[in-house]
Amino acid sequence: MATRVVELWDRPIVRRPVVLIATVVLALGIVRYVQDQHPHVPTYIGHGPTPFKVDNSQYGPVIKMPKQALATATAFVQIAVERRDVAKSWAMVAPNMKAGFTFARWKTGAIPVVPFPRSALKSVDLVAIRVRAKDILLQANLTSNNAQHKGQENLLELVPVNGRWLVSYYLPKGGNPPLPAAGTP
Repeated sequence: MATRVVELWDRPIVRRPVVLIATVVLALGIVRYVQDQHPHVPTYIGHGPTPFKVDNSQYGPVIKMPKQALATATAFVQIAVERRDVAKSWAMVAPNMKAGFTFARWKTGAIPVVPFPRSALKSVDLVAIRVRAKDILLQANLTSNNAQHKGQENLLELVPVNGRWLVSYYLPKGGNPPLPAAGTP
């Protein structure tokens, strides 16, 4: 039996296809191993539209930026973020941000809003990320005039509640907290 196998192996017509198949299987195995060890993370270089498709239908149709929403966002940064008059900010926030707070506790300034010292604030730039009928998401870029305080990039979300735009989310961009969901007043 072993002699018969050796005789078959000595024939090029048998040996070449077996070696070719073995080589292909080995190459595919190596490729698969490398993919498993180093998962592919796409990198995108240059400027242009994001390559990821986002379903914004849950946020309603695109709208023009309401003046009241922009005024609320600007006032919120001045009043709550800079801690000028935290009590006034109570009327600017949606119920989800007030959860677990009483007005008396909110007035103390221990609120779910990352502060920025008024003395260090050079400018505030609000950049629209999403402007929809049920949700507005802005990036609030706070620049500093003080070397001791770094600038901040924050996400600020507004939702419509009883005909007014209220802040429902304000946290640093790139942190671990989840992005705000639509319709979470």
